[in-house]
Amino acid sequence: MLKRVLFLFMAVLAAGGTFVMVKMNKAKPVANQTVQIIEKKVEGTKVLVAAKTMPAGTFVSNENLKWQIWPEGSISDAYMLDKKGVKKADFSGAVVRRAIVQGEPLTKDRIVKPGDRGFAAAILKDGMRAVSVNVNAMTGIAGLVFPGDYVDVILTHAIRRPDDEERPIRQVSETILNNVRILAMDQRTDDQSSKPSVPKTATLEVSPKQAEILMVSSDIGRLSLSLRSLSDTPDETERYSSNI
Repeated sequence: MLKRVLFLFMAVLAAGGTFVMVKMNKAKPVANQTVQIIEKKVEGTKVLVAAKTMPAGTFVSNENLKWQIWPEGSISDAYMLDKKGVKKADFSGAVVRRAIVQGEPLTKDRIVKPGDRGFAAAILKDGMRAVSVNVNAMTGIAGLVFPGDYVDVILTHAIRRPDDEERPIRQVSETILNNVRILAMDQRTDDQSSKPSVPKTATLEVSPKQAEILMVSSDIGRLSLSLRSLSDTPDETERYSSNI
């Protein structure tokens, strides 16, 4: 009797094990199908898109761009594709000509690169002008000023009282412009290079009135740049003011 009970018990265990094995084997194809579906969803062409919204005049950097899978049937010939050898670094230093919203593909007609026609105009704010002034190692802060920095402009010139010709000539300095943005040092318009170089010209973003002041001041004496701190955030009235 005991042998018969043991035999029945072993038979039940065997049947249960067989049932579990059958269930597991049936589940494998489903799992494989799920993996295949997921793989199909991520397949596609990588398109270069805006990682965040870039208004007109924004300098493009690697952080502004990202690669995104794009459906094959909706890819335009104007898009920048990974399979064509395009790299994010190719657009570093370019300027957005027309606003690009987050997730929108990058196209050549929406940006302008350094050296392209209209590049300087693209980086100017509305109503502003670009004016270049001569600088050297001393007046240009030893090449430690980069595009995008803000500076004050100092005029140094000689004065003598017209009613006292015997009085010696005096040299005076005064700040004529406050918080002016550097657009370019020589022909370099990006701040990607960290190696200082001594420039010969500095291009400044100024208002029309400030442009007149700079032109007159350059004939009166020597212009020097005074670098402002990154934490120095004066209001707009100071940014466009002048002391003469």
